[in-house]
Order: sequence, then structure tokens, then C-alpha cells
Amino acid sequence: MLVFLDTEFDNFINTEMLSIGMVSADGKHEFYAERTDYKLTSCSDFVREEILPLFDRSGFVGTKEEIGLKVVDWIIRLPYSDVVVVIDYHGDWQILGDILPSVPMKLKRSPEYIQTLTDFATNVSIQGVEEYFEKVDKRRHHALVDAKANRHGWLAAMKTLY
Repeated sequence: MLVFLDTEFDNFINTEMLSIGMVSADGKHEFYAERTDYKLTSCSDFVREEILPLFDRSGFVGTKEEIGLKVVDWIIRLPYSDVVVVIDYHGDWQILGDILPSVPMKLKRSPEYIQTLTDFATNVSIQGVEEYFEKVDKRRHHALVDAKANRHGWLAAMKTLY
């Protein structure tokens, strides 16, 4: 099963996770968490102005270590034998690796890039992502919303490819 992942992080130098969002390709399973033990002084101006105000405590709220444990538990409990993470930015995969205390056996050891999965329908995928932000949820840079938008773009691309 594909699982779309998005993270928000403090800046492009440290890339310490602030929040994480994941949604399964079938849309039946979601995970969202916000970190409590980040350093505000490490956050870029953009993060302070655009990302932190979107924190809504709608998912799990805890430390980096606690979130890592919750992510492992969430992946283990997914009712799929294999989990393939889909990303749009390589830093998301690095952040996931940084927070996991262990790697669940069902988690594939390398991600898929949404750009590769959508192949010749990349423009359709991008339009699908934008459509999600326009019509469903305008909170761009909220980790779960961004993961859902990427899923929406992928679904749009798959309709044209298959």
C-alpha cells in the first residue's frame, strides 16, 4: 500500500521535524502529529509566519521521540503487508528516518517519488494537488493537508494513466 508522507520542519539547514502527516492511498488511514519539543529560535521566519500558525492539535502532540514511537505503531497496525512511502521532497524521507526508533518490517526501505509515480501525467498530478488546496482544504503547509493533497494529485494522474 502506498502511504503519502509530508513533514514540516524548522529550516533548510537543520531540518528538524515540526509536524508529520501521512495518509494511505485508499484514504482509509491517516496519521498526524505535532512536535512539542522543537526550538522556536531554530525556526525560520517563514516557518514562524506560515507553518506554526497552522498547528491545530488535531492529531498526536508530543516530543520527537514520542512521535517516532507513534509512527512505528501506526505503520505496524496498518492492515497491509507492505507499506511504500510516497514523497515529493527527499527531506521528508530523511526526517522520517530520523524520528523512527526502529523500522517496521513491512516498511519498504526506500521511498517512491510522486513525480515518478505520476510519470507522464505529472501536470495532471500538479493540477490535482492545486485543486485540493482550492476546493477541499486551503491550509497549504499543514503536513496532513499536504499529504492528502499529494494523494489527490496522484489519484487524478492515475485516472489519466489507467
